[in-house]
Amino acid sequence: MRLYSEEGTSLIVLLISVLTLFVLDFSLTPTLFVLITSFLALSYLIWYRRRHLENPVDSLIGLIPGHYLILFALTLDDSVNLHIYLIWSLLIITTLGYDLLNNGSGEGRVVKLTMMILYCIIWGVIVFLFQNLLIYGLDLENLTAFGVRLGLSIGGLVWIGLGIVRISRSFIERRS
Repeated sequence: MRLYSEEGTSLIVLLISVLTLFVLDFSLTPTLFVLITSFLALSYLIWYRRRHLENPVDSLIGLIPGHYLILFALTLDDSVNLHIYLIWSLLIITTLGYDLLNNGSGEGRVVKLTMMILYCIIWGVIVFLFQNLLIYGLDLENLTAFGVRLGLSIGGLVWIGLGIVRISRSFIERRS
């Protein structure tokens, strides 16, 4: 079986992440979230994407190793709550959904709008998790934490806006 570079990298990071869960002896609930999400990601990357897509476009699949690194960094701090695992799982599933739509044959407004919404969710979650990582990992308080949240939020909104413009332009180019 030939793996695309993004899939090979994702496979390595997914396997290391699952092994890390067992080595660090997390509680059952976070372990289940990560295992189920990892199984879905592996199934999509190895089985579905490889067998059902002729020439897959490299979309946001390359971000999945980074998603797992964010999770790893968050779990190093013992203050991670269950909602962080839920949000992180949403990040992985949304990334896979974005890739599926990006590689689909649809070119309509509904596909374009759905891709834009998924893009906003993906980057919104990344910014949120990164904010939590910085604020709680560095024990930032009050005004400093507010400044970090504000700066990352503004930067995230600019990044998301540029991504929406890029998605819109790619749909215009598909019509041509």
